[in-house]
Amino acid sequence: MKLRYDVFPDVYAFREAITTRPTNGKFEGASQTADEDFAGMAYDKALTALTAGIPADVERMKRDVATFTAKTAPANKHRPINYYNGHSPNVPAAIMGLPKSMRKTIRTPQKTKIVTLIYSMGGLGSVSAEDLTESAITAVKLAAYLEVNGYRVNLYSCPSMAKEGSEVTACVIKLKDSKQPFDIGKLSFSMGNVAMFRRLGWRWRETQPDVTGNGWYYSYGATIYEHRESKEILQKMGVMTDSAYYFNIQDCGKVRYDPVKLAAHLGIIKGD
Repeated sequence: MKLRYDVFPDVYAFREAITTRPTNGKFEGASQTADEDFAGMAYDKALTALTAGIPADVERMKRDVATFTAKTAPANKHRPINYYNGHSPNVPAAIMGLPKSMRKTIRTPQKTKIVTLIYSMGGLGSVSAEDLTESAITAVKLAAYLEVNGYRVNLYSCPSMAKEGSEVTACVIKLKDSKQPFDIGKLSFSMGNVAMFRRLGWRWRETQPDVTGNGWYYSYGATIYEHRESKEILQKMGVMTDSAYYFNIQDCGKVRYDPVKLAAHLGIIKGD
């Protein structure tokens, strides 16, 4: 296997690469010419949305995620007790002259676990834009669900992973570091829009300087779905570690786009 890949630290580095590198001459230029109904939007609009987002999409995803996390947030871990000092008096206890007559809230310490999510957004030409979008929203909800339940999440998207003959091309983009707050505005397009895959992911392949095979021209390669092969590729790229979980649109479909079931399916949490 000849692996041609890039690992980008953020969407800005990805944008820099696809707009400044020359095309490699092994593709037909579908990133520019594919039908908008299939690819989601025009190439120039997709390039702008990569860093600016689409306001309507951002608001939709914010509503969807907020509604979901409100239902799945853990119970409050703060417990009020009577103590020698505190933030307010417990009047009955004070009248009785008890030494512990102040109200104090204690918090049960929770261990923080860092996990890495790697979402592959690729799909066959027969996969609808609606299914791709629904899967991406599920992936964002999964990250949000883990964050509100005490995890810290590194989040990567993989807008291109394909093979043609003995060559494999793959790129991943780090969208969120575990130390960063959860920002849906930065994720809505790069995770949730079909154009990220069918415009900009294809554009990355067209500018990958190390691709040599002429067979890429018409097919743009076969999308890689098989988990073992995908994980092997990601390991060689240095992003698949012991704390990393890889999943794709097939995984989202298997759990009927339920983020909690997806977390159990991936082995992050225990299922019922």
